[in-house]
Amino acid sequence: MSNTYDELLQELGIPKSPDSYETYKRLKEKRAEYMSRMGSQNSFEENQRLQRLLVEIGRAESYFEVLAKEEKKENKSDGFDYSSLKVQKKKKKRVYIPGAAEKPAGDDTADVASDSAMTFEEHYDNIIGLMGTPDGFETGFEQLKQLGEEGYVIAQRRLGQLCYYGEKSVVADKKASFYWYEKAAMQGDALGQNQIGTMYMEGDGVEVNREAAIKWLTMAAEGGDEDAVWNLGLLYEVKFEVKDYQEANRWYEIAANKFGNGRACNRLGRAYTDGIGVEPNREKAIYYLKKAAEAGDPDGVWNLALAYDQSFSEKDYPEAAKWYEIAANEFANAGAYNNLGILYMNNNGVGPNREKAIYWLEKASQAGQIYASYNLGLIYEELFEEKDYRKAAYWYEVAANEYGVTFAYNKLGIIYMSDNGAGPNREKAIYWLEKAYEAGEMVAAWNLGLVYENRFEERDYKKARYWYEKAMESGDEDAPGKLGYVYGENGQLKVIDADKYQYWLERTEEETHGAGKFFARWKK
Repeated sequence: MSNTYDELLQELGIPKSPDSYETYKRLKEKRAEYMSRMGSQNSFEENQRLQRLLVEIGRAESYFEVLAKEEKKENKSDGFDYSSLKVQKKKKKRVYIPGAAEKPAGDDTADVASDSAMTFEEHYDNIIGLMGTPDGFETGFEQLKQLGEEGYVIAQRRLGQLCYYGEKSVVADKKASFYWYEKAAMQGDALGQNQIGTMYMEGDGVEVNREAAIKWLTMAAEGGDEDAVWNLGLLYEVKFEVKDYQEANRWYEIAANKFGNGRACNRLGRAYTDGIGVEPNREKAIYYLKKAAEAGDPDGVWNLALAYDQSFSEKDYPEAAKWYEIAANEFANAGAYNNLGILYMNNNGVGPNREKAIYWLEKASQAGQIYASYNLGLIYEELFEEKDYRKAAYWYEVAANEYGVTFAYNKLGIIYMSDNGAGPNREKAIYWLEKAYEAGEMVAAWNLGLVYENRFEERDYKKARYWYEKAMESGDEDAPGKLGYVYGENGQLKVIDADKYQYWLERTEEETHGAGKFFARWKK
């Protein structure tokens, strides 16, 4: 017998034997014993020790199983009295026998079990195949449970998945799912460890337990499970009230640098953008966000565009537009539609470009972006030489009626005050300006004063004075001047506070074409 595993056998208390099958059997018993010892009642260090032993036992078990088969063949062929050794029980073969409903017509051989040895993988595949047949699911499921109870990890994983989601006659049962995943985890299976760690983290089929989640996810991560590394980052950053951003970033860095995990790259990029557990750093933020974007992470693409556009004082609008377009065209990101429209509205190395701005903002509005319609109103009203007040009014009304954008209320009031193709319309002007004032747009009070004073033939000087007083209360610098005079019944101007009136005229001299100088002469 090879002495490759002598130290392990000594540690386990298994005596040396010339019979490899006997050693294999003892190792199998030890594995079952050590599996039963693992659990949440142990310290983290003890479970790590047990996990290490289970891995080593599994390797040794496989080694001695192969060796026993080779020795058996050699002993039978060379005349050795094999029966002189300890009598060995023949391992029971597990052979799938089709049920009556599955027999091919006229096939009598289907009633006879095959004598050919079947590997576990073949047997497992047969069970999964049986479960896929119209009438074989329940039979196959019972056979799968038998394999799971006998300690086969792949069967335990599959049972955990079936019980978690439910399938056919198996009702979703998170507690049953946890039972099977825990069995796999206790054998050192990293996937099972990640699953129960995640379930502890989410309170999914088991009570929320932060420490248990950390323990199992750490074991899975150290076993090389990528999802566990990612989940540890989430656990420390967002999943519990107790945060540890530095530890979260440490796991994100492992996920990013070892596994190329795009989501982790995005999280690190956001950390360096917003200073989450690290000092803000534009270069590192862009480095990780670009890795996330290149890995195809939609959030990474979006956040990279924001990093070039908004997140730092140093801007790069062409790069921002490039990544916004990827977010828009490949991931249908509505925020990217809106931000592209804004970029093309302005003179920034990308815009101004009226056609592209309108194109992207219309897509953004259709996708439900709140301020896209308002921005379209600005384009048609004031941002480009080519004006279209009817379209401006249309988009402001969309912003106002569908999205409740209060800025649009005042804009509509101004449009309907003027003779511009959409106005003048006294009723609409008053309606929208009053809504604007009620929504907190104080400038609307001044505009309402103008409506009642002089923008339409129908005038109401008492209401004009009322709204100018409201404007003055809100801090409007021009309102005191308006309150420095009144109109008489015949419509003639009557100054009641010369100082206030002169102050207002001087502020608006250019607009009134020298009225301030005229008033100075009149005062003398």
